[in-house]
Amino acid sequence: MTVEEGRALGAWLGVVGRAVVRAVMPDDDGEGEGEGEIGDWNIVQNNGPRAAQVVPHVHFHIIPRTDDIPEVKARSWTVFGKGQREELDEDEAGVLLDKMKRSLGREVERVRFEEGEGAWRLLMGLLEEEEGREQVGGGGMHGKGVGGGSKL
Repeated sequence: MTVEEGRALGAWLGVVGRAVVRAVMPDDDGEGEGEGEIGDWNIVQNNGPRAAQVVPHVHFHIIPRTDDIPEVKARSWTVFGKGQREELDEDEAGVLLDKMKRSLGREVERVRFEEGEGAWRLLMGLLEEEEGREQVGGGGMHGKGVGGGSKL
């Protein structure tokens, strides 16, 4: 992974993590996609077979932690374990994917309105494009649509 790819991933990890947790954790009606406080989660990335990397490319595991797991204080925590997740059929996976897409869209908009236009532009990869054009005498968006420069 290049430094630039790492920078983009770092910008997106918290956004995607919050979106996934909101999509999968049940809210008051038991359906997920709650707008309130989100729960706890782990983001894990393994490097090499001795570190449990099975798929040979960079990827991250976002692991929501439910309320029925006790809080851990000053102890190690087992992150992985077989049999701890339910298998989804294609219909259930499609419903979950739709929830995650909606949740991600809301989270990106939250960044724009709560963290500011500059944070949103950085997230969408637009800030670097504009800075590059300014250095060569360009400037402006040149008709690019929202997210047109996103690397993710």
